[in-house]
Amino acid sequence: MNVKVLFIALSLLLMSCSGLERSEKAKIKSLNVQKEKITRSEDDIAYHLVTPKKRGAKAYFWGNKVASNLPKITKEYFRCKGSYKNPPIHLHKNSSNEKYLLDCNGFDEHSLPVKDEKEYIYPALIELLNYVQENSLKQVVITCGHRCPKHNLYTEINATRSKHLIGAEVDFYVLGLQAQIGNVVEIIKKYYENRHKEYGPLVNTTSNSFENKEIRLKVRSSKEQKDLDNQHPYPYITIELKYDRDTKKAVHYSWKISHQSVMKW
Repeated sequence: MNVKVLFIALSLLLMSCSGLERSEKAKIKSLNVQKEKITRSEDDIAYHLVTPKKRGAKAYFWGNKVASNLPKITKEYFRCKGSYKNPPIHLHKNSSNEKYLLDCNGFDEHSLPVKDEKEYIYPALIELLNYVQENSLKQVVITCGHRCPKHNLYTEINATRSKHLIGAEVDFYVLGLQAQIGNVVEIIKKYYENRHKEYGPLVNTTSNSFENKEIRLKVRSSKEQKDLDNQHPYPYITIELKYDRDTKKAVHYSWKISHQSVMKW
């Protein structure tokens, strides 16, 4: 019982001490407070508020064109078109050793080629296709951009060294100009005449092929045999990149880039 009384007494003593301490601090503070009268007329202005001028959104370089309602082409349009929904291809049909070739699952399974820790498609192809879209005022349809090794084998068994594997080749047609593919070729010629003269004019090398320092262009007939990515009734264009603007070197197929720079998710 005496212990409880002693504990309560000590608690009350500590509380009273802390109260006295706070009271003493308040007295000292009040003695040191300095008051200064501030006089100001109603016309005094500390600073002027300037109403900012209304500014419109900054237009991108394609923003003022009629084709601005079309989606801008980016590397995303080049993603591999493989799919698990594609049926297996039966190989060695006349052999007792049955073998089936399966497709990949496209962008749900793997990335584009990776360069400097980022997914990469050669920018020259992207710029060129946007130019075609802007100047035709019609949508570019990419039927084949990047292919991983598995999808490349599935679509075209003999095309083992295709530049599609390294993001340096593209197949496409222009919606609304399927029957006027020559007009598309003329637009690409203008691209090199007006924007990139340093790579030389696009010269006709054969009846359906054109070339300069940077690209090799081939017009594909609607009647010729097509790979599985181009199973449509239209003629189309294949553009293969020959020259890398950044490294100033020729672009060649690379097994390392095609097989080791593609990340699996």
